[in-house]
Amino acid sequence: MKIKGFRYDGAVFAAVLLTAVGFTGYTALTGQRTLALWEFGAIVVLLAFFLFRALFAKRRYRKMLAAAAKKLDHTDPKVLSSFKYPVCVCDGDSRVTWCNELFANEIAGGDLTQSYSANRFLKGKDPDDGDVCVKVGEKYFSVFCSHFHKNGFNYTVYELIDNTELKSIEAEFYRTRPYSILIEVDNIDDTRSDLKDSEKTQIKSRVEALLDDWGESFNSNVRRISDDRYSVITEKSNVDKMIEDKFSIIDTVRAFEYKDKNAQVTLSVGIAGGSTVQEAEKASRKAFDTALGRGGDQAALRNEDGSYKFFGGVSGSAEKYSKTRARMLAANLAEAIKSSGNVLIMGHANSDFDSLGSAVGVAAVAKSLGVEVKVAINRETSLALPLVDMLSENGESELFVGREQAEKLVGKKTLVVLTDTHVAEMSEFPQIFASAENRIIIDHHRLIAGAADKEIKLFHEPNASSASEMVTEYITYVLDDSKVSKPVAQALLAGIVLDTKSFVLKTGARTFEAAAYLKNRGADPVLVKKLFASSFEINKIKNDTVNSASVYDCYAVSQLTEKTDSARLIAAKAADELLGLEGVKASFVIFELDGFACVSARSFGEINVQLIMEALGGGGHKTMAAARLQSSPENAKQELMKVILSGS
Repeated sequence: MKIKGFRYDGAVFAAVLLTAVGFTGYTALTGQRTLALWEFGAIVVLLAFFLFRALFAKRRYRKMLAAAAKKLDHTDPKVLSSFKYPVCVCDGDSRVTWCNELFANEIAGGDLTQSYSANRFLKGKDPDDGDVCVKVGEKYFSVFCSHFHKNGFNYTVYELIDNTELKSIEAEFYRTRPYSILIEVDNIDDTRSDLKDSEKTQIKSRVEALLDDWGESFNSNVRRISDDRYSVITEKSNVDKMIEDKFSIIDTVRAFEYKDKNAQVTLSVGIAGGSTVQEAEKASRKAFDTALGRGGDQAALRNEDGSYKFFGGVSGSAEKYSKTRARMLAANLAEAIKSSGNVLIMGHANSDFDSLGSAVGVAAVAKSLGVEVKVAINRETSLALPLVDMLSENGESELFVGREQAEKLVGKKTLVVLTDTHVAEMSEFPQIFASAENRIIIDHHRLIAGAADKEIKLFHEPNASSASEMVTEYITYVLDDSKVSKPVAQALLAGIVLDTKSFVLKTGARTFEAAAYLKNRGADPVLVKKLFASSFEINKIKNDTVNSASVYDCYAVSQLTEKTDSARLIAAKAADELLGLEGVKASFVIFELDGFACVSARSFGEINVQLIMEALGGGGHKTMAAARLQSSPENAKQELMKVILSGS
């Protein structure tokens, strides 16, 4: 019996209707009215019949398909055995109750028992959730399933389609995806006055030879694109090998010696992939900028999701930021201030002498340019209140505002400047900073990948000792000496002293130049020293914390157990003092604050505490970093020890 669809029914109905209407018309015209009425009635009956067929056609077809399904039950073993791919039937407990020969040989491998379960090849995957691909031996199979109920039991039919060839093509596609590597040789420039031009040329030539050998070992060509920069276009498979090798070229170049002395040369490397070479090169430039922003001497690998993985970064980066760049940034800062309606400046949360000192320095620039300026500060959490008091005593009390006043100052033409951090969430008042349309960041800390919004102007110098040093240098280019007051000079010098640990850490020639400039503007080192004075009680707690420290190899770890509002300050001071212990290269003090376990980390530079704190979700600088964990201090100590012992 043929299936009669709507089109078939419609054609028959039209033919019958036209014939009936023709006869009825003929009968009426010949005067046979009674016959014509009977014919009209027949037409009405035919119309009702075909209308009924049309309305109940879908139900009729469903019954027909159900009857066909009973005859063509695909769970019938004879039907399943004829399939040209592995098939099995499992019960409600996923045990295989039947399978064809292909399944027994290719999937079960001949090891088929009554307890054999579908989980053996599914490995926790559920085909009902979507496309599922499983690997069995050296082959890949796409798994499809259907469920049925029979004799009161539930069953599932699994069909496995071999797609090994497609997977092989897919794997080859990903293995050959283009990757771009951008390399710069650091520390061979005009600042290396200890080298002759001929010596610089020889060092560059030797380093280039090391790069060539490294590239060849990974089936890649290194191409020089400028005096100190090199480019590599390669495939993902080669980059995977470089990752396994942990980009050892960085260590090789760092250890390179010239005339029996370490050449003090490092590499900054940016690596990224893309769907095209052009896309990969663009992404590698971002990765390269991130590597430089973190101080160089490392490789930054940019993943597809925008996250980063870093290699190296264990040595101190040389001072290499130029005066030309500083002059340009100073001019840009002055121009941004002049074009604004007013300026609001803030440092990081729990502001210290560096964040506040640099903020006061920027405020001095704004005042000299005739622009209204305020510094936003949270007095309840600030660690720089002695500096605030000193400035207030010298006529700067109206310079500082709290949250409420700061919120009222932000308008369309307001320029908001953030100092001593590039992480917006770590600013004194994050919501205020985020609400501004015009924003500038001035910071010296190594970049945390993705932390700084690309719409924000970033003045970043990872080789500067402090934000106060950076601002001092800007001031020398945009202000007359007479416009730098003694209190401002004092504040900037306090910031430099804090971050250099009294000119011990991260101190370059530019640091001393900035300090000398501030000294000539009236800054008094004795008065600065007094700003760092602490109470007897704070010193007592600090000493207790230092005395309770434990030393593991070259790491000193202690925990501040005293409950005090000055916990952050005491932890920082204790961490600094622990570095004075013989053999200690890095110190960590754990304390509890606002329900979080916090870690204050310090080092002399031989150990990069930034990397250790990043492993705990924090960050900072090579010699000064911190982290905050949502756990107890005891658990935080365990996590810290895991990172230290793992060699991160």
